[in-house]
Amino acid sequence: MTNITEVASWDENIRQIQRTERVLGGMGGVVNIAASQLANRTQYLKQSLQAIPDYREFTFHITSSDPDGTLAGLAATQSGQTFRVGQGVNADIGFTYYTNIAGVAFAIASFAGKAAYDRQIQQEDIDWRAQMLLQQKGADAQRQQEALKFNAWFTTSQSEVDTFVNAQEARIDTLILNSEDVPLGDYTTGPLTFTAANNTLTHGGYTYKVKSSTVLPFTTSGNSEQTWAVDSSSLRLMSDATLRQELGSTTGATGIGMHHGTLDDVIGDVVTVEQFAVAGETTWEGAIQRAFDWAVAHGKTRVWGPAVYDVKSTIFWRHSGASKIRLELGGLRATDEWPQSTGLWDATPFFMIGDNNGNITNFELAVGVVDGNDRADVIQATGYGFALCLLDIGYAHNNISVVHLGGQNFNTGSVDIIGKNWSGNWLGALIQNGQNASNAIAEGWRINVMFNAANKVGGVWFRRTGQYGRVLGSMDYNGTSLSVAKLSAVTGLDNIGNTRGLRCTNGNESAEFLFYYQYQGSLYVVLLEDYDVQINQNTHTGRGSSFTSGEVLTFPDLPGTTFTVESVTVAGDNYAYANYFDLLHDFQLAPFGKIDVNCGYMAGVIGGNLHSSRFFYYNVFDGLTDKWNGLTVSHSGSVLSFYDRAASDAAFMNVTKDYLNLDRRLYMGLHKITNFETVAGLPRNPGDAVTVLTLQDTATDKYAPAGTTYHLEVQTNFHGTGGSFDVSIIGGGVKVKNRKWYGVMLWEVWEQISADGNSVIGADLRMRQEAQDLMYITITVTRFG
Repeated sequence: MTNITEVASWDENIRQIQRTERVLGGMGGVVNIAASQLANRTQYLKQSLQAIPDYREFTFHITSSDPDGTLAGLAATQSGQTFRVGQGVNADIGFTYYTNIAGVAFAIASFAGKAAYDRQIQQEDIDWRAQMLLQQKGADAQRQQEALKFNAWFTTSQSEVDTFVNAQEARIDTLILNSEDVPLGDYTTGPLTFTAANNTLTHGGYTYKVKSSTVLPFTTSGNSEQTWAVDSSSLRLMSDATLRQELGSTTGATGIGMHHGTLDDVIGDVVTVEQFAVAGETTWEGAIQRAFDWAVAHGKTRVWGPAVYDVKSTIFWRHSGASKIRLELGGLRATDEWPQSTGLWDATPFFMIGDNNGNITNFELAVGVVDGNDRADVIQATGYGFALCLLDIGYAHNNISVVHLGGQNFNTGSVDIIGKNWSGNWLGALIQNGQNASNAIAEGWRINVMFNAANKVGGVWFRRTGQYGRVLGSMDYNGTSLSVAKLSAVTGLDNIGNTRGLRCTNGNESAEFLFYYQYQGSLYVVLLEDYDVQINQNTHTGRGSSFTSGEVLTFPDLPGTTFTVESVTVAGDNYAYANYFDLLHDFQLAPFGKIDVNCGYMAGVIGGNLHSSRFFYYNVFDGLTDKWNGLTVSHSGSVLSFYDRAASDAAFMNVTKDYLNLDRRLYMGLHKITNFETVAGLPRNPGDAVTVLTLQDTATDKYAPAGTTYHLEVQTNFHGTGGSFDVSIIGGGVKVKNRKWYGVMLWEVWEQISADGNSVIGADLRMRQEAQDLMYITITVTRFG
């Protein structure tokens, strides 16, 4: 902030700010003029006063005895001198000046006081504020007026712009309309007249318009090739027939540029289903088949269809050999035109894989969603079948079987099956031999479905084949239409053989016989009923099995074959309502199973030869699910137990930190139970016996110092010589008990004394013989205490 520059001058008038003036600060600013004038006056008066000689000596003030201060002034001055009297701090007059004229005080001047200055400043401030308020109102009114003018101008301008744009759009519409071609006909029908730039004619299969330099109207001169040679100079070729022909060829994509390379580079080996769609077709099996066959014929590696396609008949995977090809579809849905199936064995598949040229390998099939409309299989094999491939079926619902083998006549193995959720089908996967059982085996399959559940027959069925397979993922709630009957009697079992579709009956109800198996010494049969027979987990109710204990089941197609039912189990009928038939291990008629199951969760497995496979899984009602070739191990925290689940649900051995308990007899066959053996060669000796074995008392595995007892079995190579006896060793001495001896050899037991001679610490067995030059002796020692 700067100060006003003061000049000692007497300004006659003080400037007043007018209403219309702008209030400006700074040097020369309107708001500072009046203050400058007053400052100048003040400086002038100050200098004038300071110039008076008696400025300091002749100043007096009013008192009670001197009401106007002149008495003191007159007393202090001489005639002709001037003095001043202060009027008080808050008086309007600061000083009054007097001249002493012959002893009389004559007032000659006065000087304004602080109160007068304050009133002046307050008045000027009031005037200034009023002036500022008036100027602000004026400025507001001016801005409002300008805003009204701007709004009016903007509205007018916007209207003009809208009018212009509408007119332009109308002109563009007219231009577009006029730009549409108006054919006049073929040149050979001429003469033809062009009246507008969008008129066209054809000649030799190509389209022409007039050049921009041709004056309209223009009429062709004739209709012959001679006149064409003249008229064509006024026309320009418009036809894209050549370009369309090139783009429509099999190499057309190479002529369409992309950011990097051409469209052909981007598409590569991809063939889409939609490329092969045909107008009028209401389902997509034809387009998918044509796309696949074309891809195989032209060496493409991927057929892609992103949608879920309705189909009414089978798609055949054939002729691809060992070439890598991937068919990837968003989904398939069987329409009501799909052939109906009567059961598990006659469903029509979405995909029939195989041909008679050889085993198809090195391919991938991926389908996101498959809905079989309760009548279709997803995958079947035929001809030489397939191997070394990936089958990726994400969500499979309402199918008969997702994978159904059996139609192949060659080995179908080393196949990976993956999926997300398979539920609501009859069966997840059926792995079985083909039509020629000797060389059409299915082995080495790996099945990994995240959740394979709620299928009426099962999650996976290995039907007397499929060895070396692996099952991963999780399974539950399967086998809801199965009755598993334990039999008390059976006749004609050998008549059944490798049958399928065979039905049995109790006289009122019937079911399809699937397979039989032995488990823990009992015979079981698995029957597929026509109903959902499970016991519901929530309500604990359900239809239950159609068959009961004591009933005799007969086979109308196999007279003389009967099954007598001892008991029946259905899904969900155990104490936890959680037993289901997820894995069907149908290897009773095979030499072994040899599959590996490692599931995060699985509710149950049934079938024969369970002891020849490995099972690792968990469920809610059985803690003994892990089986390594029939061996199950559990641990309570203090007892380690071993089970042979193929023979019994009871442990055959329990081990604690103190003991090992065998629940059965220990059978060693022809082998001995030994502690240790000593073999010695004893020469002929007519003198003293020699030591052949030393035994000592031991504290190992003892609960008290009760001595040690050994049982000795002695055998020799001299006929009729040998025997047995017990040797007890304790601190007090050595005793020989239960002696049984025969033959020509001499033996004796000597005490072995400690070094201090105070106790017996062992026994020496000494022997000699005179029967032959060298006698071999075998001593088997077993410790009892």
